[in-house]
Amino acid sequence: GIRPKNPMDLGTGSTVQVTMLKRKNNDRGVKNIGEVMAALNQTSWMDVQGVVFEDHSFRDQLEFMKDTELLIGPHGAGLSHIVFMPLGGAVIEMLANTTSIWEEPTKCYHDLASSGLGRIV
Repeated sequence: GIRPKNPMDLGTGSTVQVTMLKRKNNDRGVKNIGEVMAALNQTSWMDVQGVVFEDHSFRDQLEFMKDTELLIGPHGAGLSHIVFMPLGGAVIEMLANTTSIWEEPTKCYHDLASSGLGRIV
């Protein structure tokens, strides 16, 4: 599972930096994003920030990602930012409960994460 960099740091202020992708147009977004973020923020080891990438320049988006250890968001282009995360980061891709997606699951972000791409140095 997702843990702080050093599990011995639990309770000592060490947190996992979590970025939750939000969308301006919530037609394809997470309908209960506020509830999800509130639940995640109840943990003592996560620092959760919500971000709408459309509201930020690409440079600002990269700033968000350089410290993101866990990226959570709906299926979409925003998840391609995983290539800018620190090595060892993780992603949770939220998929709509539709027949077409579940019959043929997408592997694009798995393939991207497995490609050997790491953070920009």
